[in-house]
Formats: sequence, C-alpha cells, structure tokens
Amino acid sequence: AILLLYALTPLYWQAFKRWPAASTLGTFVLSGILCAVFIWTFTVLYPGYFHGYMLFIARIPVFYLGFFIGYCHAHDLPHSLPARRWTAAGMALAFVLGFMALQSGLNHYSWKELRLWGVLFYPYLLMTPGFCVGIGWILSKLPQAIGRSLAWLGGFTLEAYLLIAVIYTYKAEFIRFAGGNASLGCLLMVLATLTAAWLLHHAVSLAVTWL
Repeated sequence: AILLLYALTPLYWQAFKRWPAASTLGTFVLSGILCAVFIWTFTVLYPGYFHGYMLFIARIPVFYLGFFIGYCHAHDLPHSLPARRWTAAGMALAFVLGFMALQSGLNHYSWKELRLWGVLFYPYLLMTPGFCVGIGWILSKLPQAIGRSLAWLGGFTLEAYLLIAVIYTYKAEFIRFAGGNASLGCLLMVLATLTAAWLLHHAVSLAVTWL
C-alpha cells in the first residue's frame, strides 16, 4: 500500500508547491475520514473483524507530514529565534502528549483493539516532528565523519525500507545460518538488506541514466 503513496506523490507535489499548508491539512482530513469509515465498518458492520489496511490509512498523514517539515526546513521557517523556541517547545510537548496517549492506550486496551481503532498509530503524528527535529539536532553535534557515513547510508534507505519486508520473511533462515544465534542472525539480515538496497539503488540509477 505504501507504493500507492509513492505513486501519488508527484501529483501531490504539484498541489503542495502552491498550497503547502492546505495540502498538508488536506491529508490529515482525508486520513481522518478514512479512519472513521474504517472504524465504523469493522466495529458496526463487521464487529470483531480485523483488517491490516488501518496501517496504510494511518501512514497517510505521517508520510505527507514529511513534506511540510522539509518545506519548513528549506525555507528556514520559523524565521525568528523566539518563534523557533516556541516551535521547539511545542514539538517537545506534542511528543510527550503523544507518548502518554500511546502508553495509556497500551495499558488499557489490547493491541488488536488499538490497531483497529488507529490509536496504535495516530499518536505518532504528535511524536514524529519533535523526534525528527531532536534526532537532527543530536546528529548535527556528531563528528563530520559520522555525519558523512550516515548521509551515505541515507542515500539508499528508501530501497532498504522497501526490501526489509521481503528479507524479514527469511529471518529464521538467517538465524539458522548463524548457528542459532538470534543477535548474529539479525545482524546478518540487516547487512543483507543494506547490501541489497545499495545494489538496487545503483541498478535503478543506471537504468534511469540509460533511459
């Protein structure tokens, strides 16, 4: 389902360039409507039925929220230092509230109920911006060699993201190959994913250049 978001991204980008805030808000509204329809369908029409498409619905606003954060970064928004401090404080507060909401849900309801209602995912709307900005600030304080290494890995993380679901299905085989050592098996799985992602990245780049 995530591939559908990627396929629609060029169309969304055309609208986002003209109306960044409205386009971002629109994805939140659309996701909210889909979530309400989903919950009503599988709690009223078909109670007790579980469907994995809630994960896709919950990813819509998070996926496109990245556009708006990138837009703010590229345009150095907000401009003033007091506004930046208020923004940072708001992100930190949103992170705490999102974490508390998620933890409260986990303490009172089953994992299946939370996933069905979307509560297992929507707190990340509050947590993700602050988390990304916080991680970015931490990474900016690291030595440049580490930053360059992470930037190199970041060049093919999209491919790794798309491949991990496939490679993960062979987790048992990796652990068996590692002599039953689960930690070593998982490490080998990560290395295999990164290697495959790097190869895929360069294969696609060559194909695009050739075309």
